[in-house]
Amino acid sequence: MERLRSAVAQHLNSHQATKILGTQLGALINGVLSPDNYKSWLDGNRPNLRSFVDNFLSGIVTPTSERQGYDYLYQVDFQPITPSFGGALWKAFCATRPTETIYFNPKQNTLFLLGTGIDVDVDAQVIQGLSEQDHRQMCERFLALLERDGKSTQQIASTVENFDTSLYAAWASSLKAVPGLFKEWGIQRVSWIVEIFSNRVNDVTTDEATRARLVAEFQADHASQRQGVERAGLKVPSAIAPTPHANSSAEGARQLLLRALETLDDSQLSKIMVPMDVVVTLLTQPKL
Repeated sequence: MERLRSAVAQHLNSHQATKILGTQLGALINGVLSPDNYKSWLDGNRPNLRSFVDNFLSGIVTPTSERQGYDYLYQVDFQPITPSFGGALWKAFCATRPTETIYFNPKQNTLFLLGTGIDVDVDAQVIQGLSEQDHRQMCERFLALLERDGKSTQQIASTVENFDTSLYAAWASSLKAVPGLFKEWGIQRVSWIVEIFSNRVNDVTTDEATRARLVAEFQADHASQRQGVERAGLKVPSAIAPTPHANSSAEGARQLLLRALETLDDSQLSKIMVPMDVVVTLLTQPKL
C-alpha cells in the first residue's frame, strides 16, 4: 500500500494539482493496483472510491462535496514537493561511502543534507543510508527471484556468496553476462531502495502526509540523479587533481583510476564493464 500512496503523491506533485477528478483518481489507483482494482480492496456494502480514499489515502487526498459535471472532486492535502537536491539525496542514501548524511527536521517536516561528520545545530534526526547488509540483502533477494525463475548462474550465485560492496562492479558484470538480467536488477533495486527509505522515514515521523511527501521527494530525486548520470556519462569530475606523470606511468594511471572510482556512486559504478576473468580472479582471492 505504501507503493500506492507514493505513486499517487508523485503523480499529483508532477501535475502540481490542488484538486483531482474522481474518475482520474480512480484510474490512477487502478493503474497501480492492476490487475486488481480499488473495489476489490473494500469489504461491505460501500465499495466506492470515497471509502477507499478514506481508508488508504488519508493525508494525501480528501473527498469533497464539490462536483465538476457529474464527477466529484478530491482535495490534494499534501504540500507539493520540489526535487531540489539534484540527485544528491538519492546518492547520499545509496552510496557505500557517503560524503553526506540525510537529516529530518521535525519542526519543518523537511529533509536536508550535511557533510558526514559535521555537527548539527538543530533538533534533527538522522535517516540512515543503506548499510553493507542492506546492499547484500538486495542481492540475495534478487538471487532468490532468479533461482525461482530458473535464471540464476553459478557465477551470479558465487558473487552473492562472496558479496562485498567494494566488489559491486563484479556483481554488475555477473548480471550483464546474461542478457536482460542487469536491467531487471535495476528495476528491482530501485523498488527495494524506495521501500527501505520509506521504512526509514516511518521511523522519524508518524504524519502520513509528510511520509508520502518525503518518499515522493526521494523518488523525484532519483529521476534527477539518473538524468545527471545520463548527461555526464562516466566523465571523471574536474575536482580530481591530475597525478604527475600519470600519462606515462602505468602505476600513476591506476592511482588516478582508483581516485576516480571513489567519486562515483553505485549507479555510475554499475555501468563499468569488468572482464569476467578479472571477476573470477577477485572472487577466488581470500578476503583480507
